[in-house]
Amino acid sequence: MHLITREFYAVGQWIVLLKTVCEWIAAPIADGACEIFPNERVESQRTGKGIRAPGTLNPKNNTFSLIEAETVTPLLETLPRTWTLGVGKVKPALPRNNSALSLYKSIDNYSFTHNEALSTRPVAEKLLLRYPIKQKGTRHNVLVQLVGNLSNKFGREGAQRIVEEHYQLNQQNVRSTLDEHLREFAAAWDGMRKKLATELSPSEREAFDRLKTEHQREGFLIVRAFAGSAAHKGERDFPISQASLADRLSITPSGAADVIRKLCEKVIAQTQPYVRHKKSARFCWLLPRSEPKADT
Repeated sequence: MHLITREFYAVGQWIVLLKTVCEWIAAPIADGACEIFPNERVESQRTGKGIRAPGTLNPKNNTFSLIEAETVTPLLETLPRTWTLGVGKVKPALPRNNSALSLYKSIDNYSFTHNEALSTRPVAEKLLLRYPIKQKGTRHNVLVQLVGNLSNKFGREGAQRIVEEHYQLNQQNVRSTLDEHLREFAAAWDGMRKKLATELSPSEREAFDRLKTEHQREGFLIVRAFAGSAAHKGERDFPISQASLADRLSITPSGAADVIRKLCEKVIAQTQPYVRHKKSARFCWLLPRSEPKADT
């Protein structure tokens, strides 16, 4: 459901209204089930999180969203118009602070947290520098390599934002349009997800298939990568920052906490508690990453 008003209202008022509506209809607010935009975190952020307009293309499944009911026409009819060749045009208006609205999408706003120690922005910057497009004709191969690295570190939404920034940074050596670039990203991402699924042990695949939401499945793969990195270093456990995981999955901290709780049912176990402002909780991976070989 989208709400459109003639006047501007404070973000806090929208949050209270949307939470009240969810309470009225007995819809618990949870990632993947019922989400509100703006949510509680937006008031403390420099920028909000954009959502697709009704009836537009969803690049995740390549389908257009449906509009079941439309009640905004009466509002539009009350707005001032100018007329050119019989076509109505709404006059451009400025926000109340008289600042112009930007028509350009920011490519530097995917990191939700302002704590640089927890932000995933440094991770993204390293990847952007690691995979430059040095000459024309190499874009696709570089993109596939970048996606392969992103698939273990971010969810699809966060990965796409980084891919868009990668395109902008290397545009002088790119001939394809951004739409073509993102279509190839989607294909590469889906292919990488299938590859990662085939690499799971039977026990891991069983646990993975039991997860109910895409955020849970993306969280599974990211945390599994954490476990693999720890094992490579000879460490038995690894940290999971709730704020960092929220960044990586493009969800709220409470949503990330739900993902961690879900994984704690069968997949991971906490080994050390969280220490406020000092260190993240640590966990160990419970499932065999490969099945033991049979005795001969």
